[in-house]
Amino acid sequence: MTILALGLSHHTAPLDVRERLAYASDALGNLLTRARGRLMSDTALEELVVLSTCNRVEVYAAARDKNDDGDPWIAVEDVLAESLGFDLGPVRPFLVRRRDEEAVRHLCRVAAGLESMVLGESEILGQVAEAQRLAAAAEVSGPTLTALFQAAVKAGKRARTETAVGRNPASVSSVAVCLASNAAGPLEGLRVAVLGAGHMGVKAVTALRAQRAGDIVVLNRSVERARDVAARWGGTGLGLDRLEDTLAWADIAICSTGAPHLVVTREALARAVSGRSGRPLVLFDIAIPRDVDAAVRDLPAVRLYDLDDINARLSQTVDQRRLEVPRVEAIVSEEAAAFEAWVETAGARPLLSELRQGAEAARRRELDRFFAQFPDLDAATRQGIERLSRALTNSLLARPTDVLRNGANGRTAAIAAAARDLFGLKSAL
Repeated sequence: MTILALGLSHHTAPLDVRERLAYASDALGNLLTRARGRLMSDTALEELVVLSTCNRVEVYAAARDKNDDGDPWIAVEDVLAESLGFDLGPVRPFLVRRRDEEAVRHLCRVAAGLESMVLGESEILGQVAEAQRLAAAAEVSGPTLTALFQAAVKAGKRARTETAVGRNPASVSSVAVCLASNAAGPLEGLRVAVLGAGHMGVKAVTALRAQRAGDIVVLNRSVERARDVAARWGGTGLGLDRLEDTLAWADIAICSTGAPHLVVTREALARAVSGRSGRPLVLFDIAIPRDVDAAVRDLPAVRLYDLDDINARLSQTVDQRRLEVPRVEAIVSEEAAAFEAWVETAGARPLLSELRQGAEAARRRELDRFFAQFPDLDAATRQGIERLSRALTNSLLARPTDVLRNGANGRTAAIAAAARDLFGLKSAL
């Protein structure tokens, strides 16, 4: 069986190309279901899994080693083209092909977070597992790709439990949570204000809520949009005219409006904090251009973190994570090697089955011939001879069975070929 991987990621393609290849889960499930019939009959492909995230789309396939169905890469490209709904021409320059050991190692590195935009991030591990689940539900993934994705998930889990590659915050949202906790203490029950409804602000608040932050107020130029965003957290949506009141109320403010001018001026914030009796206010300005006047830093009990502050913390964290890369690479190598060993021995199973069946047929044939020559043997003697013949057969097959089943330091294929010649077997490895 040959393993093929075709795809692109943030390493090879710009955002506008990756956006064209993004799948929703239901669309991906429908694609896999449509591909099932064609996989089983019209191509060399026997198994298929599609891994789709915001930063990568990769098609993994298991294909027959020898076939009369043409180039299996064409079949993989067809699956990708069908899912896109257009010819691959515009995206073909960004596609990367990987085969067998390279494809195996790549997927293990992906699951371990080594190929992520943020080194060591954990979300990809669940996405790898979900890709396999969807393929299994569509009945397009078989034993080879199931074993491969299980090996990758195991590599990812080991990377995060046996190394520190994912232990320090390494995203804007996770850094915001860490900085907020350092500045304001335990986050449970703290009140959060969100200025604007941008993607980064939403992710930051989601991370804060995961730490049991309390009530949320979303401010936006469009009150309707503010209410829509606030509804996902059971919060309140207001217009920007309520800015000073909201800042006087909040413990943490996430500012990401995308406005072309300052939204939080020093004068407005000074009025807002005047009645707080020294209660800390932590602001995160993650907008470009900035929402918050840098001069607010001199106000009492106000802590302002902008993107430069967050990126400095991110750089420090990524540097710490990079120190763990050699240990993660070692884990990837171990799990990739374990999968390769599984492939080597799994291929021998049909050969072993045929060898056992042939031996049993020969044993049965010789016993029948022997008993025909001695028809007067009593039942006990017959049973004894039966047990002896079975023990001899098992003894003779023990060593070749063990070697073919458990591997022979990379010599399984050669030993299998010899076994086919010696015993007249037809099954291929």
